[in-house]
Formats: sequence, structure tokens, C-alpha cells
Amino acid sequence: NTDDILFASFSVTPSDDGAFAGDAWGEVFDLRRHTIHTEIKGITYHQFEVSRSKDGWYARIIFDV
Repeated sequence: NTDDILFASFSVTPSDDGAFAGDAWGEVFDLRRHTIHTEIKGITYHQFEVSRSKDGWYARIIFDV
């Protein structure tokens, strides 16, 4: 919405100190190629959880859009 960019792929990497870094990839919105059916005006999230286990990291978030 702010820069007319549609994001399609994301990567989040945890660090040992508990912080996270992320990247997002996308492309500039092009009305000839993209169809927007509805715009999300605002979101809230519930049950946000990030934890580390012996097998790696686990993340859970539920979006209410």
C-alpha cells in the first residue's frame, strides 16, 4: 500500500540472543498483471508464540484480517 509493492516471499532468521532478522521479496504492483480483490485495512494478531526446541524453532501467529 505504501510503495505499491506486493510481497510474495519471506524469510525470518533467529539469532542466539533471541532477536530476529527478516527479509521480504516481491515486485511492484502492475494493474495489467495483478488483481486486488480486497484491501486489508488493518490486522490484529493473537496467540503469538516463538519458541526454541531441540529440533529447531517454532512460530505460531493467528491473523484476524
